[in-house]
Amino acid sequence: MALDALWTWGPLTLRAEVSGGTNNDDKVRGGVLLADYAITPKLELNFRYAAWRSLSTAQTVGAGLTYNFGYGVFVRIADNYELTGRNNHAFTAQFYFEFSHRI
Repeated sequence: MALDALWTWGPLTLRAEVSGGTNNDDKVRGGVLLADYAITPKLELNFRYAAWRSLSTAQTVGAGLTYNFGYGVFVRIADNYELTGRNNHAFTAQFYFEFSHRI
């Protein structure tokens, strides 16, 4: 089961989601908090915090930038940092298309 919410104030968009359930009879639960701030109409600053608990615990934070090329085409780069366990950084890059922009 999951519950999510979205709030928008001018250039700031906040999103939150909590979820829980079972996986092979083990209880699992987690959540994510997301913040996007529009620096310009085509460039956003992104922040993320996520936590997940099941047999192990994971917490990550991330910060990045998203660029909108128009027509639903986006590029996002981010640095993600694992707070629990290994304390690893992971640099990610996404190229994606949002189909809802074409409808």
